Amino acid sequence: FFAAAPKGGQTCEYAFFPGCQLGALNKDHAIKSYEYLSARSDAGLILGCCGAPAYWAGDEKRLSDNTGKLRKAWEGMGKPTLVFACASCERVFRQFMPEMKRVSLYELLAADPSVMPARIFGEAAVFDPCAAGDNDAMQKSVRLLAEKAGTRLEELREPFRCCGYGGHMHLANPGLYDEITTNRAQASDKPYIAYCANCRE
Repeated sequence: FFAAAPKGGQTCEYAFFPGCQLGALNKDHAIKSYEYLSARSDAGLILGCCGAPAYWAGDEKRLSDNTGKLRKAWEGMGKPTLVFACASCERVFRQFMPEMKRVSLYELLAADPSVMPARIFGEAAVFDPCAAGDNDAMQKSVRLLAEKAGTRLEELREPFRCCGYGGHMHLANPGLYDEITTNRAQASDKPYIAYCANCRE
């Protein structure tokens, strides 16, 4: 666990919370995102787990301990607005720490006219994570960034379906995990744009 305001300061306006899976999948994504934020604002950093694994496991004490640690760090940094790159993390914070102001990285990127996303795919399907089902701003921002890159988007017939990652399903029920991931992979023959690190994994 690590939490700090920008070098030389005690508090900050924003704090980037990349979550555990983004850095595990591609540390450069986490590093470049923080560099972007810190170049444009007074941005600190909180590295740690949002608590989703404890929540999924029903381990209330571990979830409570983790929430307390996060809240203490946030208060010590002057109660900054938290910036999320993972929809699952944002939802856990919204559910258990609603007093914290939150924004997705995608909203900040979409609102910045200087950002020109790379055109990785000519066509793609948007894979909306279940955790973003009630987060219209995050959904719209991801689509805006893709369109700005010149990517023609396909909407999946059934958005917000579980990717198979949640609830420790891979360990709890491997057969169901295989069925779900196969089903989701076959929802489109186009490449996916995923904006939850868990879904991407």
